[in-house]
Amino acid sequence: AETPWMEVNENFTQINVADQEKDPQSILNFYRKAIGLRKQLQTPPFGDLTQVTFIGLDEGALLRGATKFRDSLQVCLKDPVYQEENCIVLGPAPCPVPKINYNFRYRITLRCKMDRPKRLLLAHLLRQFSQDSANRGVGAFADVNGYEE
Repeated sequence: AETPWMEVNENFTQINVADQEKDPQSILNFYRKAIGLRKQLQTPPFGDLTQVTFIGLDEGALLRGATKFRDSLQVCLKDPVYQEENCIVLGPAPCPVPKINYNFRYRITLRCKMDRPKRLLLAHLLRQFSQDSANRGVGAFADVNGYEE
């Protein structure tokens, strides 16, 4: 037998893959289930979490704009171009810190893989949002897999 390149741990008879595969409660099987769940739920790295944040002084105008943006996004995502995977749209909901410097902050969360067509769709909707006079005083920006506040 060849010498392993690393020392074998002393507890290899108690903790090893062969034994853990037999035990449904093992750490190995726990991680396999956790990875499967992450794939199913399309969470990173198997999917993306995109947050579209809306900020403004007038909470009513901000909510109307965010709701209209969400509705437009949901209608667009029904197009066959985007149908190959299930995109989930949540919100609008207040950000974890809902008000900074007198500005209200809400966000919409989109959970799916952000491929090129979806990024272009989001950019188009953000441009439309900024050009709509009803959204005057409300800003919007998107962040893909951003750091949570």
